[in-house]
Amino acid sequence: MAKPLFIVIEGIDGSGKSSLVKNLVVHMQEQGRKAVSFCEPTKKASGMYIRRFLRGEFELSKKEQLAAFLQDRHVSVAENVLPALAAEKTVVLDRYYYSTAAYQASDEYPAQRILQTNLQENFPLPNYLFYLELPPEEAIRRISGRNSEKERFEELSQLQRIAADYAKILPPWVEKLDARSTQEQLLTQLWRIVSGNVEKNVKNLRGFGESASEKIKYP
Repeated sequence: MAKPLFIVIEGIDGSGKSSLVKNLVVHMQEQGRKAVSFCEPTKKASGMYIRRFLRGEFELSKKEQLAAFLQDRHVSVAENVLPALAAEKTVVLDRYYYSTAAYQASDEYPAQRILQTNLQENFPLPNYLFYLELPPEEAIRRISGRNSEKERFEELSQLQRIAADYAKILPPWVEKLDARSTQEQLLTQLWRIVSGNVEKNVKNLRGFGESASEKIKYP
């Protein structure tokens, strides 16, 4: 039986990564593989707190933002990712610490520094990291066509800055896909890469407790 994999899909808003995550899990299940998807921020209390911030319901300093994302990542890994891998399920994660480094970066907290902070937490490394490349101008066009409420980072200048910060911190082994392709084309390209190495052993996953560390307080 193929070993479970930890797959992360990244990209700026509007790149289509959430759709690709869903399509990949469905495809893997149709191939007879156990697979599940999660997202960050999570859908738990720590993640919903961040989502409220992203909707503009309240403000957080950069330091508070980074603390909130780090706490939610502990929850994500301890309560979603590791238990699923232990159950021999492939995990497809919509955003990981690369997103935090790119989105929350600032002059005071450069993307590389944020990434290093996360790496020092010994979060598990993904077996595969995919980045959907999309010009920020096209991303804004797609976002403008949605019916959903815009979040605080969904502005052209913000996405240009975020894309530039992604370029600074993505590792050499990242697999980049052209997000202007159709979802069917993206899935075909991604699956060709993954299916060629389905027996690859999962990287060493460092142990985490059954529950996340002490929760932050939510207003």
